Amino acid sequence: TAFSLAFLVYNLKPLWAWLVDGFHLPILGRMGQRVSWTIFSAMLVMLAVANLGLVDPHAVGSSPVGQLMQSVGLGHQGELAALFEMAIGAVLVGFAGATFDIVIDAYRIELLKPEELGIGSGMSQYGWRIGSAAAAALALFIAARSGWSMAYLACASFALPAIIAALWVGEPERHREALERKGAPGIIASIVGPFSEFFSRAGAWLVLLFILVHKIGDTLANLTLRLLLDDLHFTNDEIALFDVGTGFWGYLIGIFIGGILYAKLGLKRSVMISLVLMAVSNFSFAMLAATGHSNWGLGATMMFETVSSGIGGVVVTAYFSALCNLRFTAAH
Repeated sequence: TAFSLAFLVYNLKPLWAWLVDGFHLPILGRMGQRVSWTIFSAMLVMLAVANLGLVDPHAVGSSPVGQLMQSVGLGHQGELAALFEMAIGAVLVGFAGATFDIVIDAYRIELLKPEELGIGSGMSQYGWRIGSAAAAALALFIAARSGWSMAYLACASFALPAIIAALWVGEPERHREALERKGAPGIIASIVGPFSEFFSRAGAWLVLLFILVHKIGDTLANLTLRLLLDDLHFTNDEIALFDVGTGFWGYLIGIFIGGILYAKLGLKRSVMISLVLMAVSNFSFAMLAATGHSNWGLGATMMFETVSSGIGGVVVTAYFSALCNLRFTAAH
């Protein structure tokens, strides 16, 4: 449960996303709000990943954060304490990564024109999928030869391209500075402002309901997929090839199609088509259950499901991006 907090942190982003809009970083802030926060959050990610790579789950105080905890009297002796330090390190990676997410989303939305948001969300989806696969492969390759600490240190370098891109591209032209805020009233205004602006719009509660509900079917289907595959007696090799392998390429194809749909059909029609596809794709799991053990059936199901999810991921993300007020881009 402690390690699961590393992922839970991503669900709590609204608690501090307003900082990325309203707080100007000292020194780095001269480069611009988005550029400075990109550099800062990328450095946080690199430090957090490197710290996690240096943790020894059998030794207390083996990482920089563990040593800091020891120095202020928060560290305890024993293997359980060392494991707790590792959990803290994982949560710090989650917090840094979630902050990086906030900044990159805001940067992308402000950098692109409204008609480019579909292609932009597609590129971000490509980056996430390919980057995660590349990092996993690199980590396993290096760990087998030089150990896990070196693998994590190598993976920390994946944040460097974001820094280079921010310095190369500079501050987005569409960036709108939030109103200057000082003192306690300013902090309250920074937190409340994005919410009050959003809920002052007509239909805001309906949009929020859509955001919360539209992926429940897909999520439930994917959570129970492993149980279905187990009941149908698929082997690990079959799952790796016809589920994971087919799914990876299907998702990349769906992202490409989603970008084209958004550009050609516009926001409303592309979102409607994607939602219909996502709904129908869930029936493919029922068909697989009725068919029984079939490699071709599993491959076809995962191809249809991931292509639909890829399309939906692009056009729905572009829709959410279009809803953002440029004064509160990060928070929204």
